Amino acid sequence: MILLFFWVKIAAKKFISLLKVSPVIIIFTVIFTGAFLYAFVNNHIVLNPDSWTLYLIILFFVLISVLNSLKRYNVTPVLLAYSKSKNSNKHICIMFFIKRALLNNLFLIIINIFAYNINSITLICITVFSVFISFLIMYLKNIYINIKIKNNTEKILKINPKIKSIIYDYLTSDFSAMTVLCITMFLILVNEFSKNSAFDNDLKTQTHFFMLLTIIFGLGFIGIIDSIRNINRKFHAILSANDLKYHVKRTILFLAGIYCWLFAVFIYFGFTVSAALMFKYIFCILILFMISIFMAFTITNILLKSIIMILLLAFTVWISSLTSPFLIALIIPLVFAFAKAKNEYREWFLL
Repeated sequence: MILLFFWVKIAAKKFISLLKVSPVIIIFTVIFTGAFLYAFVNNHIVLNPDSWTLYLIILFFVLISVLNSLKRYNVTPVLLAYSKSKNSNKHICIMFFIKRALLNNLFLIIINIFAYNINSITLICITVFSVFISFLIMYLKNIYINIKIKNNTEKILKINPKIKSIIYDYLTSDFSAMTVLCITMFLILVNEFSKNSAFDNDLKTQTHFFMLLTIIFGLGFIGIIDSIRNINRKFHAILSANDLKYHVKRTILFLAGIYCWLFAVFIYFGFTVSAALMFKYIFCILILFMISIFMAFTITNILLKSIIMILLLAFTVWISSLTSPFLIALIIPLVFAFAKAKNEYREWFLL
């Protein structure tokens, strides 16, 4: 019992440390996993192995594995820990990256366990291929970095400085994972609802369709909270002093560039389903879009900001279920978020 309590305590500390590092993606994963398990246990979700939805989910986990593999992993602590072992540095690195590749494909391995009787050969082949690609990316990247450091030369890429700064500032691994997850859920949702024969005439089903799409967009926008803290504050405070308007405009362009095509798909399906509902939920999505940006520039703890944004998302979805005049209430949190960001913006740049 004491040993069990010891490991539970370690697991809790590990979870809290992960929550501090990537609260947005961890909270979203917990919510998504809990909702999926509840729906699966209560038979609200019935897996169809012949549908392309299963392969879309698998493809999502493969993409997540690739994104995680692109991170720069510091192998120096591992080499130091096994420095007195009989294994060579190459062997230690290989074992380390194999373990990381298995962790990156953990969800894909779990799918193989639960779906062992559904296209098992195909799933196993995809899983093995994903693990191999993940290992290969990490291992080759580590070799490239070592050669680069050894030669002490850097290739100069001719990239527009503005585009390069946006990539460095906003495109974090957590944001990329959130974006891929939201896009995958969006496509799955559109596919599942389009197969519903009562979809065209059932107002309740149509409303649920737009609500779920709004939730997906809202969760995707929350990912920008993690990206904002990655901005080079010293550069913007000393070399390029810009106001809140500049950064908000820059963030709007970045998010719009990521989600514009998904928004276009939303409008297309909205016109085919219900134009009136579409315009109503476009307003809700735009409100969530601006609130997410303003909240990202406040100095509140990132975990607290994520929780507040999830509560505001739930509030927006509830307001959207009411008649259209109640949508005016969404202006209130938008004004508060803007005022808070304007007052606290400069505190980001205190050195």
